Amino acid sequence: MRQTGSGSWVCLALLGLGACSSPSAPPAEGSIQITWTNGCSTSPATISGPGGLPSGNKVGPEQTVLDGRDGYSVGCTVTQTGSTYSISASISLPNTISLTVDASGVSTTGGKATMSFFSPQSVNTWTSPAGGCTLTTKSTTEGLTIMPGSIWATYSCPGVSTPSQYGSSCDTSGVIVFTGCNK
Repeated sequence: MRQTGSGSWVCLALLGLGACSSPSAPPAEGSIQITWTNGCSTSPATISGPGGLPSGNKVGPEQTVLDGRDGYSVGCTVTQTGSTYSISASISLPNTISLTVDASGVSTTGGKATMSFFSPQSVNTWTSPAGGCTLTTKSTTEGLTIMPGSIWATYSCPGVSTPSQYGSSCDTSGVIVFTGCNK
């Protein structure tokens, strides 16, 4: 019986297809800092990796948490249309803290966003008025930036409120970092 070797070519061709496929995208990553002022009794809160909060000119190793690791949930999209960006992002550690960001028309220096915050200390979700938060994505002293798939910004949200405490509001500010986002 004579072998032609055609079986080996089929095998090599199939192996080549597997080697040429794209690897899956890495999971989204995030980090947040929330500071409450002006009448809120909620304590400051952070979600960050063991390397601490991002600071200086770059986000360093271990300063963010990965989606799906250690109970964290991070999801985000940062897309560019022309010279502006749209952001939809969320980060949480269930039953502990969560933050969501929705914005469009954000430039390379910043823009307006709608944000919501949950803390078990207040047992409430606090929400900004539509477009009531200011994002700053450019700084001469920090690494703040925005690009497709990534945002590092400071934020300021005056007058966040919760329906369960009608008539009361407070202010919040802090830092958000989302990277590895769908573009």
